[in-house]
Amino acid sequence: MRVCSQCWQLLPASAPACPHDGAAATETATLPAGTLVNGYRVVRLLGEGGMGYVYEATHEVLRRRTAMKFLRPEFAAEPEVIARFTQEAQAVNLVQHEHIVNIYDIGDAADGSVYFVMEYLEGQDLSELQTGRGLELPLLLHIYAQVLRALVAAHGKQLVHRDLKPANVFITQREGNPYFVKLLDFGIAKLRDGTAKAVTREGAVMGTPSYMSPEQIQGKAVDHRSDLFTMGVMLYRAATGQAPFRGEGFGELAAAILGTEPRPIREVAQIGHPVLRQVARPVTAEELRTAELQRFIDDLIE
Repeated sequence: MRVCSQCWQLLPASAPACPHDGAAATETATLPAGTLVNGYRVVRLLGEGGMGYVYEATHEVLRRRTAMKFLRPEFAAEPEVIARFTQEAQAVNLVQHEHIVNIYDIGDAADGSVYFVMEYLEGQDLSELQTGRGLELPLLLHIYAQVLRALVAAHGKQLVHRDLKPANVFITQREGNPYFVKLLDFGIAKLRDGTAKAVTREGAVMGTPSYMSPEQIQGKAVDHRSDLFTMGVMLYRAATGQAPFRGEGFGELAAAILGTEPRPIREVAQIGHPVLRQVARPVTAEELRTAELQRFIDDLIE
C-alpha cells in the first residue's frame, strides 16, 4: 500500500509520488492513522483476518464513526474472492435486521483494493465472553435467542450464513440491553434462491472446522439446516464450556463430527433445569422449517 506523506491519501500501487501535491509516497503494510480513502479518515487498525483488515474510520463530512473492511491486496486480482467479499455486503443489506451488522457503503480504493463500510461496534465477541466456561442459563438464553432471531430473518431471505461461531457474534450495549447481539461476517454466506453468483467451487470446504455441519465437512451443498446444526454446537459449548466434537487436526475432528454422538448436555453440565433440557433436545424436522424456528425460540424464552 502507498500513502501520500503529506495529504495522507491512499495512492495507486504504482505511484512514486502523490498526483495531488507531488509529495513522496510512503510504502506501508497496513493503513496508518490519518489515511484518507474516498472521504473516510482512518483512525486505527481494529483487527485482521485471512481475507482482510478492519479499521476504525470517520466520514470526513458526516463525522460518522464507522468500521471499514478491506480485502487484502493480494486478493485484488482474484474475481472469486472479490465476488465473495462483495456478496457479504449485498447479503447483509438484503436481510436488514437489528441483530445483523449494518453495511453503509462499498467501493474501490485508489490502489485497486475493495472495501465496505459498516457500523462501528463497541464491546466484545461471544468467544471472549464465554472463554473456557459455560454461560449462566439466563444469559445463554438471552444471547442465543437474539442470534436465532437474526437467523430466522436471514433464512427467511433464503440466506445461509455458513460460518456461525462465537467470534462472529458481537456483544454490545443498546437501548438498555447490555448484551445486545450483532451477527457478523457473512463472507461465505450463500443465497439459496440462486440470485447470487456461485463463488465457491463444488466440493470446497468453507467455514470454521469445529463448528461445521456434516455437509460442510464433506464439501456438499448446504441449506439452512447447516446453520441450525452449528447453532447446536454453539449452544452445547455455551452450556457446558466444552466442544461437543473433538479431534487432533482436521481429519480427526471431521471423523468425530461425521461419526460420533456427543454426550448429552445435561450430563456434561450437570444441570437439570427444564429450560436447559429444551435447549438440549434435538430439533425436530418440523422445526427445521423457518416458520417453526420462531416458535422454538418463543418456547425457549417463556
